[in-house]
Amino acid sequence: MSIPVALKLLRRSKLTRVAAKPELFQDKRLSVQGNGGFTLIEFLVVVIIIAVLSAIAAPGWLGFVSQRRVNAANETILRSIQQAQSEAKKTKQSYSVSLVAPDDEVPKIAVYQGSEPPANDSPLWKTVGEGIRPGQIWLGTNASENTVGSNIDPAPQTYPTTPTITFDYMGTVPSDAAGSIIVVGVPAPGNSSNPVPQTRRCVEVTTLLGAIRGGRPVEGTGGTSDLQCLPR
Repeated sequence: MSIPVALKLLRRSKLTRVAAKPELFQDKRLSVQGNGGFTLIEFLVVVIIIAVLSAIAAPGWLGFVSQRRVNAANETILRSIQQAQSEAKKTKQSYSVSLVAPDDEVPKIAVYQGSEPPANDSPLWKTVGEGIRPGQIWLGTNASENTVGSNIDPAPQTYPTTPTITFDYMGTVPSDAAGSIIVVGVPAPGNSSNPVPQTRRCVEVTTLLGAIRGGRPVEGTGGTSDLQCLPR
């Protein structure tokens, strides 16, 4: 008997057995499919592992997101101060930047002509960052109407006492405003009037000529009364 003929007979024999007892082959398929699932214990183990990993990773992720908010707010403040200085030089008129942190609201900043802060309902007031909710950002400054104070205090909540930095037509600031610094940070848990130190970022107008730099605040021997904003 030749090989092709033998293969043909063998194939025909298999087909005959399947046709005669199809339930046997069906049962085998069902058995294989049934063994491919998960038991309840295996499922619970997977759920527990995922929960443990989430609990470990969650604090780090939340810290990362909070720091991103602080960085975004600090960049907004830096750009706003630079914008005010640029507009003052371009238009040959004084331009100012003011800050406010209303209670239960996101801190706001305004860039405007002159030195009188806009009304509290003015569209010139913008939040210091997109997607930031009340209580997620701490904002403090030593600037108070072009006068540098001795400490970095939380930004006032009321509009008449808004911290203000004014650039004249040459883009310079008054002598009392040199050293104005604005600090942003994540509010400390249980003490929202202070930021977590390692989360702080800052912007400073360092000289009378209006030199501006952003970075991390560093305390000198005088503590917050000797705070400087050093480059990252």
